[in-house]
Amino acid sequence: MFENRDNPRCPVLAYKEFARRRPEQMNNPESPFYLGVSKHPEKAWYVNQPMGKNTIGNIVKVTCEAGGIQGRKVNHSARKTAISSLVYAGVPPTIIQQLSGHKNVNSINNYSTASNEKQRHMSSI
Repeated sequence: MFENRDNPRCPVLAYKEFARRRPEQMNNPESPFYLGVSKHPEKAWYVNQPMGKNTIGNIVKVTCEAGGIQGRKVNHSARKTAISSLVYAGVPPTIIQQLSGHKNVNSINNYSTASNEKQRHMSSI
């Protein structure tokens, strides 16, 4: 993915701002991605501890409801959707593995379920 400065919703620019607002010691590859939110945002937006899974789950739920996304959504839903979309688009599993951080390329196969369109076609065979 490449930066697009003309797009105010560019995910690369959003990530750079997110990284800039994190505590310096939490900007290394071993640090958790989701951090607790600071009660003093004028100093720092995040604190030096991971955000709890219940908090993340509530954020996913509220965001999906606000966006009109129906059905059960869990913390893993966005990751699964992104990887499934790459699989359906024909991106090689080794490339998906590099993006997703999976240690085993065979685990990418867990995301290759038949799309609704393919299921519809298979049901008419």
